[in-house]
Amino acid sequence: IMLPIIAVLLAALFALTAPGDARTANAGIPTVLLPIASSPLVTVRIQFRAGAADDPAGKQGLTELTASMLTEAGTVKHSYEEITALLYPMAASVNAVVDKDVTTFVGTTHVENLDRYLDLFMQILLEPRFDARDFERLKTNQSSYLANTLRGANDEELGKQALGVFMYAGHPYGAPNEGLVSSLETITLDDVKAHYRAMFTRGNVTIGLAGGYPKNLVEKI
Repeated sequence: IMLPIIAVLLAALFALTAPGDARTANAGIPTVLLPIASSPLVTVRIQFRAGAADDPAGKQGLTELTASMLTEAGTVKHSYEEITALLYPMAASVNAVVDKDVTTFVGTTHVENLDRYLDLFMQILLEPRFDARDFERLKTNQSSYLANTLRGANDEELGKQALGVFMYAGHPYGAPNEGLVSSLETITLDDVKAHYRAMFTRGNVTIGLAGGYPKNLVEKI
């Protein structure tokens, strides 16, 4: 009885997640496009084949910290406070999701704000400021999450992480995506800059679009 039910569920899941179009843009960058919808919202996903498993030995948490330095810090043109103020009227943001093998930058905006939003989105990805004060703030936040929130306030997530450490002992999957308190202490701002240049590259990226995006958006990005 269970097998037909599982088959139906898997088919439904595939139908929800299967891309409407997958191709390579003129710039040679793979793209995944959901069919253009009537929605006034446009969702952009920029995914790099670089995740927590790519953290160098002794530098666990570097990918997470590097991604945070893009989405939670300033750009060459704007401080983090200015970026936040510019995004606020658009009711929009740019978020980073770091997994074991990929890092995805995600954002959604109203189509009327698309040009202004994309300008900020691309500044965040391509022109990070790498300010030392932002670095210290974000590294402290990441370490505090591990030492206080994970260990002392989230038993369920702590159990999941402990299981991962047990299952993947000696493997890059065996550490939390946020790293270890001891490894974060060794990470420098120069480490972040080098990791950004090595891992978040044109040859390592896939672009995804969904919602009511204009047809020329793929080539523009």
